[in-house]
Amino acid sequence: MSGLDDYAFTTTTVTTTPYTVTASDYMVIVNINGASVVNLPQATANNLGRVYVVKQVASGAAAVTVKTTTSTIDGTAGATGVLVKAANANGAQHYLSDGTNYQIICVQ
Repeated sequence: MSGLDDYAFTTTTVTTTPYTVTASDYMVIVNINGASVVNLPQATANNLGRVYVVKQVASGAAAVTVKTTTSTIDGTAGATGVLVKAANANGAQHYLSDGTNYQIICVQ
Protein backbone atom coordinates (compact mmCIF):
# COMPACT_ATOMS: atom_id res chain seq x y z
CA MET A 1 0.00 0.00 0.00
CA SER A 2 1.28 3.47 -0.78
CA GLY A 3 -0.04 6.88 0.08
CA LEU A 4 -1.62 7.02 -3.36
CA ASP A 5 -4.10 4.19 -2.91
CA ASP A 6 -5.64 5.17 0.43
CA TYR A 7 -7.50 8.45 0.53
CA ALA A 8 -7.26 8.51 4.33
CA PHE A 9 -3.59 9.51 4.06
CA THR A 10 -2.98 13.22 4.36
CA THR A 11 -0.70 16.06 3.39
CA THR A 12 0.75 17.80 6.42
CA THR A 13 2.53 21.15 6.37
CA VAL A 14 5.17 21.31 9.09
CA THR A 15 6.20 24.64 10.62
CA THR A 16 7.91 23.42 13.83
CA THR A 17 10.73 20.97 14.36
CA PRO A 18 11.09 18.12 15.10
CA TYR A 19 8.03 16.60 13.45
CA THR A 20 7.08 12.95 13.94
CA VAL A 21 5.23 11.42 10.98
CA THR A 22 1.86 9.95 11.91
CA ALA A 23 0.20 6.80 10.61
CA SER A 24 -2.10 8.89 8.40
CA ASP A 25 0.63 11.07 6.85
CA TYR A 26 1.70 10.57 3.26
CA MET A 27 3.12 13.90 2.08
CA VAL A 28 5.01 15.95 4.67
CA ILE A 29 5.75 19.48 3.46
CA VAL A 30 8.40 21.22 5.56
CA ASN A 31 8.11 25.01 5.56
CA ILE A 32 10.81 25.99 8.06
CA ASN A 33 13.57 28.53 7.32
CA GLY A 34 16.18 26.70 9.35
CA ALA A 35 17.50 23.23 10.00
CA SER A 36 14.72 20.79 10.83
CA VAL A 37 14.11 17.12 11.61
CA VAL A 38 11.36 14.78 10.41
CA ASN A 39 11.08 11.45 12.25
CA LEU A 40 9.67 8.49 10.31
CA PRO A 41 7.88 5.69 12.17
CA GLN A 42 9.84 2.47 12.51
CA ALA A 43 9.76 0.27 9.42
CA THR A 44 7.87 -2.89 10.43
CA ALA A 45 5.89 -5.70 8.85
CA ASN A 46 2.77 -3.62 9.54
CA ASN A 47 3.92 -0.81 7.24
CA LEU A 48 5.63 -2.95 4.58
CA GLY A 49 5.29 -1.14 1.23
CA ARG A 50 4.25 2.12 2.86
CA VAL A 51 5.62 5.26 1.18
CA TYR A 52 6.21 8.63 2.82
CA VAL A 53 7.20 11.77 0.91
CA VAL A 54 9.13 14.57 2.62
CA LYS A 55 9.46 17.87 0.73
CA GLN A 56 11.18 21.11 1.72
CA VAL A 57 9.50 24.27 0.42
CA ALA A 58 11.16 26.99 2.50
CA SER A 59 13.62 29.22 0.71
CA GLY A 60 17.29 29.31 1.53
CA ALA A 61 19.68 26.53 2.41
CA ALA A 62 17.81 25.07 5.38
CA ALA A 63 18.39 21.33 5.52
CA VAL A 64 15.74 18.80 6.50
CA THR A 65 17.13 15.66 8.15
CA VAL A 66 14.89 12.59 8.02
CA LYS A 67 15.49 10.09 10.84
CA THR A 68 14.21 6.90 12.46
CA THR A 69 15.14 5.46 15.83
CA THR A 70 16.36 1.97 14.82
CA SER A 71 15.60 1.38 11.12
CA THR A 72 18.16 2.41 8.54
CA ILE A 73 17.46 4.73 5.62
CA ASP A 74 19.25 3.49 2.50
CA GLY A 75 21.83 1.86 4.76
CA THR A 76 22.43 4.99 6.87
CA ALA A 77 21.78 4.65 10.58
CA GLY A 78 18.34 6.05 11.31
CA ALA A 79 19.57 8.12 14.25
CA THR A 80 22.06 9.81 11.89
CA GLY A 81 19.43 10.43 9.24
CA VAL A 82 19.61 11.60 5.66
CA LEU A 83 19.25 15.09 4.20
CA VAL A 84 16.29 15.95 1.99
CA LYS A 85 18.13 19.00 0.67
CA ALA A 86 21.25 20.89 1.43
CA ALA A 87 21.32 23.96 -0.80
CA ASN A 88 18.22 24.22 -2.97
CA ALA A 89 14.63 24.84 -1.96
CA ASN A 90 11.96 22.39 -3.08
CA GLY A 91 13.94 19.19 -2.58
CA ALA A 92 11.89 16.03 -1.99
CA GLN A 93 12.49 12.35 -1.25
CA HIS A 94 10.21 9.30 -1.20
CA TYR A 95 10.83 6.68 1.51
CA LEU A 96 9.60 3.08 1.13
CA SER A 97 9.33 0.73 4.11
CA ASP A 98 10.67 -2.73 3.24
CA GLY A 99 9.31 -4.04 6.54
CA THR A 100 12.62 -3.63 8.37
CA ASN A 101 14.26 -0.48 6.98
CA TYR A 102 13.54 2.39 4.59
CA GLN A 103 14.71 2.67 1.01
CA ILE A 104 14.85 6.01 -0.82
CA ILE A 105 12.99 5.32 -4.05
CA CYS A 106 12.84 8.79 -5.57
CA VAL A 107 14.82 12.02 -5.18
CA GLN A 108 13.51 15.22 -6.70
